[in-house]
Amino acid sequence: MIKFYNPIHGFIVANTAHLGVPNEILFFAIVLLSSYFFNFLYLFIFNKLKVGSHDTRPLLKQIYIISVGLFYILGVLNSVLGLVILLINAFVVYFVCKQDYNKKGKKNENLPWYIIIGLIGFVLIAHINSTAIANGEVMTGCLMVLVIKLHEFSWNCFDLTLMNKENELNSHQKDKVITEYPTSLEFLSYVLFYNTLFTGPAFEYKIYSKWINSDNMDINIRNPALYKFGKGVFFLVSFFKISEWLPVSELLQNNYSLIKRFLFLYIVGMTFRFKYYGAWSIAESLCNMVHLGFNSQTNDFYLIKNVNVRGFEFAQNTKGALDNWNESTNIWLKNYIYLRFAKINKNSALASLVTFTVSAIWHGTHPGYYLTFVTGSAYQSAGKIIRRYIRPHFLVTNYNTFKYIYDGMCLLITQAAFGYLVMPFIVLNMKDSFTIWKSVYFIPHIVILALVAIKPFLKQSVPKTKKAAQPIKSMLKDIIEDKQQFEQHEKLNIKKIE
Repeated sequence: MIKFYNPIHGFIVANTAHLGVPNEILFFAIVLLSSYFFNFLYLFIFNKLKVGSHDTRPLLKQIYIISVGLFYILGVLNSVLGLVILLINAFVVYFVCKQDYNKKGKKNENLPWYIIIGLIGFVLIAHINSTAIANGEVMTGCLMVLVIKLHEFSWNCFDLTLMNKENELNSHQKDKVITEYPTSLEFLSYVLFYNTLFTGPAFEYKIYSKWINSDNMDINIRNPALYKFGKGVFFLVSFFKISEWLPVSELLQNNYSLIKRFLFLYIVGMTFRFKYYGAWSIAESLCNMVHLGFNSQTNDFYLIKNVNVRGFEFAQNTKGALDNWNESTNIWLKNYIYLRFAKINKNSALASLVTFTVSAIWHGTHPGYYLTFVTGSAYQSAGKIIRRYIRPHFLVTNYNTFKYIYDGMCLLITQAAFGYLVMPFIVLNMKDSFTIWKSVYFIPHIVILALVAIKPFLKQSVPKTKKAAQPIKSMLKDIIEDKQQFEQHEKLNIKKIE
């Protein structure tokens, strides 16, 4: 492990040792909270004093962002090796993409695939050898965010060749195409952007480039930074308090009834999510504070968004829940892995498998991750069976009561099922995961197997009061259309609330 003494890291260690807080939590908290100070300083320098001219201000901002990012990695975390790994990954991708970007002939269409293989290999090695890196748990989180940024960057560069080809890119992919290759300094500032350096959410280079050159100062709606900060603090405090009252070990030791066990799984799973709600809300708050995330086309701050708490906690099916969880990662997996692979392979099932494999390796090596992801994939398959063959029977206009009852049941079942699903993600090891699942008799797994078994005997029903939909040509088309409709619906609901 490469270390060097510095007064910043030494001061932090000396004055926090008595707290007994794990390093991962301690340094995450220090980075998140101190970022507000650096944001205030950023706003004072560039918005209040307006240091620099119109032409030089973007360059000065880049230098400032890089300096703060290096301060955190070297000063706070004391992680020289972590920085070396980060810079190697970043600049290998930068120069390889630049060489391909400047080609006058045919581009290497496989380059983004080579890049993701290399990046996933690097982050896997980092997960395995995290103890060899100073504050390795924090730095592997940083590398995970970096993987998304660099892989998206590689596709955003390559997509320039597809801009004029019909039906090659969807609207999201077209909007993120890089039309002017960044300088090495601007790219480094994107990589080291301190507000999302360790926690995410990751976002495409085009969003960052527009912000660094404008700062979106001419906005006419209220900035949600303060609200998101309050929400983040609420969820983090709730996480620590409820975790003390209801530890997971309680489930392994007590002989509760089946209903109480499922209720316990739900509460523990929900509390576990609070940790992520808190960190992501604060990270979004930090971005919005400096006006990053503002969408001038829709006049809102939804460009930088990682979770929809209400959408997840009140989801009535697996798809609705997953669409509202870790949204930046979902964007990456959907637009830069799943759709890309499905387009060249024409096999949505294989594309799902590849996407699952990348996501699982990206998260780490604990067996619990793989148990959760494999089961989550099975949840999605079961959800499709329910939506296509069972749900239409309740969509009868003359009997809306049936629909309300069905929606209520789906809400309860979905939340109970997710409490079961995330247990391996929490306990991480195989033994405790199976012990907890066994305590509720593997009921969700049994239900999934039963749905798969009876699927050949089910007939798809279409409500009489609605026009029959056109035959679905492919699973991929169904997924895309469902997601677009859901996102539009959620966006309208959020605007009404605000």
